[in-house]
Amino acid sequence: MNPNIIVFEGATLEETRKKLFTESPRGLFLQSQTEYAPKTKSITAVADSTEAAFTVALAQQPEGMTITNKKEIAPARRATVRAEAWDKKTAEAAILKQAGSNAVLESLTQVQPPKAGFLGLGKAPGKHEGVVS
Repeated sequence: MNPNIIVFEGATLEETRKKLFTESPRGLFLQSQTEYAPKTKSITAVADSTEAAFTVALAQQPEGMTITNKKEIAPARRATVRAEAWDKKTAEAAILKQAGSNAVLESLTQVQPPKAGFLGLGKAPGKHEGVVS
């Protein structure tokens, strides 16, 4: 960093200006100021436990990023959810809807294929199972 440049950081512009005028060394005067927009990024990770999810999230952390907040969105758990649908895409949507907004689909298997029936009679959707976290 250039020794002639002093950086003040704060949560708000007013707070930063207050620091500038109260904490700057004597004899220095403000020649220019540059305001940078705060850069924030949320990282979401899924794992078998909260600690493992935090470890996975830390591995995804970009260089130079500092962590200001850790938040557990939902407790770590795995569940098998069943749904009836005509195709895998519809089954995936139905399973995620049943599991909740924070769920992540890990795997999807077709337990029973859809039945075409005879002349449209006895037609039935296939059965699917999905493992969600």
